[in-house]
Amino acid sequence: MAKEKRGDGTVGKALDVLNEVAEIGSPVRFSSLLKTSKYPKATLYRLLQTLVNQDMLSYNDEGANLQARTKVGSYGTRSLASELSRPDSPPIY
Repeated sequence: MAKEKRGDGTVGKALDVLNEVAEIGSPVRFSSLLKTSKYPKATLYRLLQTLVNQDMLSYNDEGANLQARTKVGSYGTRSLASELSRPDSPPIY
C-alpha cells in the first residue's frame, strides 16, 4: 500500500526558496523574489532569514541582495566525491 504524500513543511519551503535563489544565479532582491514566490511576504521573509542564519544564503556587500553561499555548493561536491569513491560507481570519461 502506497504511503500518502504529505506536504514538505517548513524544510521543504525553505529548500524551495533556496533553489529559487540558486537558479537565478546572481544576487537578487527580496522584492524580486516576492514577485515570483508562491509564499506570502511574511513567510518568505522568515524563510530567507532562516537560510541566512544557517549560512545557506548571504547578503552581498550592499546588504540589499541575497545570494547562495559556497556552503550550498560544498554539499553537492561532497555528495559527488562520496558517490565517485564507491567501488561500484561507473568511470567518468
